[in-house]
Amino acid sequence: MKKSLGLVLMLVATTWSTMHEACAQAAKNPFNLPKYTAVQKAKSDTRSTQFANQVMPTFQQFIDKSLKEASQFKVAPDYVLDPTRLYLPLTTLQPVRVYFVHEGAGYRNQLGVSIVDAGHGRSGSSTLIDPLTQGKLIFDDASFEVTQIKDKKGNVTSQSGGLKAGDFVEIGTIQAGKQVDFFLCSDGANGTKNLLRNFPELNSDKLQHVIAVYFKDTHPGYVMIGFEDIVGGGDLDYNDTLFVIDFGYDISIEKGDLPH
Repeated sequence: MKKSLGLVLMLVATTWSTMHEACAQAAKNPFNLPKYTAVQKAKSDTRSTQFANQVMPTFQQFIDKSLKEASQFKVAPDYVLDPTRLYLPLTTLQPVRVYFVHEGAGYRNQLGVSIVDAGHGRSGSSTLIDPLTQGKLIFDDASFEVTQIKDKKGNVTSQSGGLKAGDFVEIGTIQAGKQVDFFLCSDGANGTKNLLRNFPELNSDKLQHVIAVYFKDTHPGYVMIGFEDIVGGGDLDYNDTLFVIDFGYDISIEKGDLPH
């Protein structure tokens, strides 16, 4: 993985009045975390329509090819970033968006984020950020409207979380010098208290449960994050919860200009 990820952002204006809420999510909240605004429907405004039509297909093709169910994730390092270094050196001008794109989980996972000072939480840091005190939920049930799950014996079960690919939540503008630390409440919508973070040393199994994928040449304004939701690593397919961060416009990724 690359050692640093700097995000230099210029954002395009959004009109909230044209957006529509997706189906309300009904789920348990085992950690009693606050939530961001309601989930908005895919293609409910110009910005989300552009994402759905021009950007999301590229990430979905990558998922189909490199993040197959029950297949260990392996990909050329040119596409893979360090998910612990999502630093923002410039203040965003418009709200950052998080788009749900896919999930291949038997669990009903919850996605959240902590927005903290850059460099906090890393090995050797004097300050470890606790998402249970500074985090907020983005999706309280990161599951498709109807998901068909097949076990190793071929048995199929269904679950419903109410999301469609392209549904999104805005997490607000973010100040310069901050980083976004995503976390997963594994099976949290069913009430399970199991927190997975993007820092391996803070997970109970000491494994990295997060990948970050970036297409600099074709979609420089977006980063996709994938979670493996099984403690102990499971199948390491990192497709259990997949979402794309929309930083609004072009992103510049450079080495050596951020905290280490």
